[in-house]
Amino acid sequence: MIMNERIDACYNEAFEDAFDFATSLVEREGEKGLSEIRGILRHLYIRQGDDIHGRGEFGDADICATIAAYEQVLSTCEGGLNVPADKSTMGLSS
Repeated sequence: MIMNERIDACYNEAFEDAFDFATSLVEREGEKGLSEIRGILRHLYIRQGDDIHGRGEFGDADICATIAAYEQVLSTCEGGLNVPADKSTMGLSS
């Protein structure tokens, strides 16, 4: 039970950090930032599949959270919407 809470906390922290980074990148760079996020996502998906040495549950949570955050920002921006400043709209709890 405690381990699941720690993994959830790791996921939430990684998501928030990645979301904040991606949001600020898009705000600063516009389309160039979106292109950079797409490139990072390509590498993250490859890294997610390359687990020959075993990352463990915390490593998996970190990669999954980062991918989810980047996908959320990318999806929001490509949908013609502004990047949400409030992460609570995505169901994250503090």
